[in-house]
Amino acid sequence: TMHLDDSARVLQLHDQFYKAFSSRDAKLMSKVWMQDERVVQCIHPQHKPLHGYAAVLSSFQEFFQLGDSNVNRNRLEPSQIKLSVRGSTAFITCDED
Repeated sequence: TMHLDDSARVLQLHDQFYKAFSSRDAKLMSKVWMQDERVVQCIHPQHKPLHGYAAVLSSFQEFFQLGDSNVNRNRLEPSQIKLSVRGSTAFITCDED
């Protein structure tokens, strides 16, 4: 089971993700993803699922460098943040404003 410190860390990483996204900071974005090719997954809007740390990080770097219109027009602010814990797994749901 997760401890309170683990839950706080998950919330910190969630916050860092949105800071990295909004500031187009690839270095910070690289720190919020687990460096594991087997478990990391990401689905960007209107894109196919990506699997693995390298593919996910590369996609954000490309968006930030090439000025992807979906990324550049959005400054995402999460609201209604809810942390759920099931055993040793945590997940967050939120609205993006």
